[in-house]
Amino acid sequence: MVTAVKKVNLSSTADMKTALDEDIIKYLTEAGYQQNFSLIDVRLGLGFTAVAVAGAVGYYDSKFGFEAAKQVTTIGVIIYFVLNSLLTLWVWLVEKRIIFVGKKAEETISLSTQLRKYQTSYLVEIKRKTFSADGKIEITQVFDSDGKISGKALHEFIDGLLDDKKNQ
Repeated sequence: MVTAVKKVNLSSTADMKTALDEDIIKYLTEAGYQQNFSLIDVRLGLGFTAVAVAGAVGYYDSKFGFEAAKQVTTIGVIIYFVLNSLLTLWVWLVEKRIIFVGKKAEETISLSTQLRKYQTSYLVEIKRKTFSADGKIEITQVFDSDGKISGKALHEFIDGLLDDKKNQ
């Protein structure tokens, strides 16, 4: 299967991190890990519920007028604020930097990544119940001068981290 090579803006750490994250997720999925979407499902649930509350309040206001909708609007704003606060806490405290949670056979892994602004090291941490491995790879090892990703270098790096866990 031939896939199109995606060019990345090498001046944007956000673009590079996104490309690397997407490549790792694709690689782990192809390696047989079944992705668990529960973290994403909770985030989407909180976000969509907040938007539904805002939409319902807006509809109620347009249907019955501002004076009749004051109490409903107040309650809606409070609910919206609580839901968005919960969403923010969920992202900060639970998701953190996790990009992939998956299971292969009886092994469940959680993979977190980080690429700080103005830094050249892509940090990766793999966790499971009895093991944790982390490492970093320089983005110059992963991207060529045109902004094309070298999947082979990244995949070997991830395999090395996964092999570290087998040796412990």
